Amino acid sequence: MPLTNVLDSTMYYEETGTGTPLVFLHGNPGSSHLWRNVLPAVDLPARILAPDLIGMGRSGKPDLRYRFDDHARYLDAFFDRLDLADVILVGHDWGGSLAFDWAARHPDRVRGVAFLEAIVRPLSWSELGDAPRARAEAMRGTQGEALVLDSTYFLESAFTGGVLSPVREPDLRAYLSPYPTRESRRPILEWARSLPLDGEPADVAERVEQYGKWLAASDDTPKLLLTFDSSPTLLIGTEMAAWCQENIAALTTAHCGPAGHHAPEDQPDAIARAVTTWARRHDLTHDRDTTRRSTMTASDAIPFGTQLIGRTEKALNAILDRQLAGTGITEPQWVTLTLTVVSGGLPTAALVERIRDALKVDQATAREHVAALTAAGLLVTTPAGAVEASERGTAQWNEVRAATGLVSQRLWGDLPEDDLAAAGRVLNTVLSRADGVLAAAG
Repeated sequence: MPLTNVLDSTMYYEETGTGTPLVFLHGNPGSSHLWRNVLPAVDLPARILAPDLIGMGRSGKPDLRYRFDDHARYLDAFFDRLDLADVILVGHDWGGSLAFDWAARHPDRVRGVAFLEAIVRPLSWSELGDAPRARAEAMRGTQGEALVLDSTYFLESAFTGGVLSPVREPDLRAYLSPYPTRESRRPILEWARSLPLDGEPADVAERVEQYGKWLAASDDTPKLLLTFDSSPTLLIGTEMAAWCQENIAALTTAHCGPAGHHAPEDQPDAIARAVTTWARRHDLTHDRDTTRRSTMTASDAIPFGTQLIGRTEKALNAILDRQLAGTGITEPQWVTLTLTVVSGGLPTAALVERIRDALKVDQATAREHVAALTAAGLLVTTPAGAVEASERGTAQWNEVRAATGLVSQRLWGDLPEDDLAAAGRVLNTVLSRADGVLAAAG
C-alpha cells in the first residue's frame, strides 16, 4: 500500500476506490488496521483513504514531541500532498478530534464529518468516574511511562479490554509490531496525556474549544454521530450523545449496537452501513464538476431564487396537506412526528426544544403537539422517559412519506439530468441546513 513523503518524514495509508475522498482517521493507540473490516463494506463511489498518523502504525517516526499540533501539522501536509478537496471525514477517538480540527480550519474543503468515540468538548476531572479518573491520573505521572513506554500493557489492553471481543492474535500483532521499542511508543503516551481536563493541557483544550465553535455553527456541513452501548469503556454514552444532539449543528445520529471504545473491531459492518446511508442521504459523493453553472448574475438570481423558493414551498405544503387529509394529523403535528421518528426518540424536554425551534412556537404549544400525538397513539413514552414513535406512528409516517414520494416522482421524474444535477446541488445545501433545524438528532 502507498507510502508518501510528508514534510520531513513519510506517512503510510490504505487506499481503494475512486471518486470523492473519504478519509478514515484512527485514534490512540490504533492505526489504519482499525478500519480493515470497515473499508471493504462501505458502498460508495469514493476514493477511500485510511492513513496512519505520524509516529503511529507504519508511518515514519520523526523526532517530535507528538503533541496535537504536530499531528495536525503532518495531517495538513498529508491532505495537501494528496491534493484532497471536497473531503468526507470519518474519525475515531483522537482521529475524530483531528477531523474536527481540520474541518474547522478548512471549511471550504470538507463535505461532511462522521465520528465515533471522539472528544467533542473539553472535559473536567469531576465528570470522570473512578476508573477513568485513576487511569488519567496514572497516565500523567510516572506510572504512565511504566504502562506505555516500559511495556506493551497499554497497547494490548486497548484491544483486549477496550473491545467486547478481544481481537485475534494476528490482528493484535499488527497493532503491536510498529512499536518494538520504548521511544517508538512515545506518541501513544503523549496522546494518553492529552485528554483535555479542566483546561489542561492548554494547547489541546484550546484546539477543542475552537473546533467546538465550528461544530456548533457549521449548519451547512452534515455530521454523523455513531453511538454504541453495552461497554463501560465508551467515551460517548447516553449523556454525551444527548449533549451532541443539542450542541452540534446538522447532526444525524446512528446507533450501531453493542461495542467497546474501539468500536470498529466490534461493529465494522454497522459502521460501514451507517456511513454509507448518511453519505447517500446527503449526496456527499456527487461530482460537483459536472454540475451545470447558471448564466444568471447574482443580482438576477437573488429575487428569482426567493420567489421560486416561496412558490415551491407553497406548492409542497399544499401537497403535504393533501396527504395528511383524513389522518387527523395537522402540519405542526406532522413536524413533531417527523422529529421524533428521525431522532429515534428523545427525552421529552429535548424533543420539546426541537419542536419549539422548528415551528417557532412556545414550549407550551410544543408540548401540546406531543400530547396530541401521544393521545392519538402515535407517540409513546418509554420507561426511561424518552418520547418515541409508536409502531402505529411510524407506520403512519412511512405511509405519508411514501404518498408524497410518489407525487415527487411525478414532479421530478422526467427532468433532464443536467437540470437535476443543478437542482440537486441547491437542494443538498438546503436540506443540510434543514437538518440542523428539523433533524439535528436524526
